[in-house]
Amino acid sequence: ATEPAVHRVVMALQLETEANDPRYSTTIPSGIGMRPMHENLIGHDGTTGAMIPGLATEWILEAGPSYRFKLREGVQFHKGWGEFTAKDVVFTYETLIHPDAQHGETGFVRGAVEGLQVINDYEVLVKAKKPNMDLLITFASEQQQANLIMSKAQFEAAGKYPMAREEPLAGTGPYQFQSRSQGQYVRYERPPEK
Repeated sequence: ATEPAVHRVVMALQLETEANDPRYSTTIPSGIGMRPMHENLIGHDGTTGAMIPGLATEWILEAGPSYRFKLREGVQFHKGWGEFTAKDVVFTYETLIHPDAQHGETGFVRGAVEGLQVINDYEVLVKAKKPNMDLLITFASEQQQANLIMSKAQFEAAGKYPMAREEPLAGTGPYQFQSRSQGQYVRYERPPEK
């Protein structure tokens, strides 16, 4: 291994609309720009493709049918927006099914999910309308912005979803938002916390 000449990755995308509002992320490319700063409940093993813990440490299918997710404790949102809890999972879900939402996964999730129930700060129950393996895959989707967990606290402080020229809602991912030049780039930086 050698030291790279530049510590930066540049990725070119053609987007149908440029936005920081996840309700209007209609295709896979429009979600990729948010990927460095957000995480899903479930991740993927880079070698095998198997589902692995992400922000959820474990998940089980229960009668109902329902998926019970146990959440990782102590995970902090970028830029001081507090600890990740079940309320952020519910907020992300409500964003996805918002009446104005046009996300590519919105119709599927509206049809598959009856609702979410907060058990406690670190446990949430996703009540499905009927057994559906694709629902679990949606919670693990790294290709779309459908379930990239966002800070409810930041949304409540702003009172609205951010416009493209504004800072996106904080995530818990390996990079945090630094700056954006609309139509040109989104720049990220490593957060100070591990």
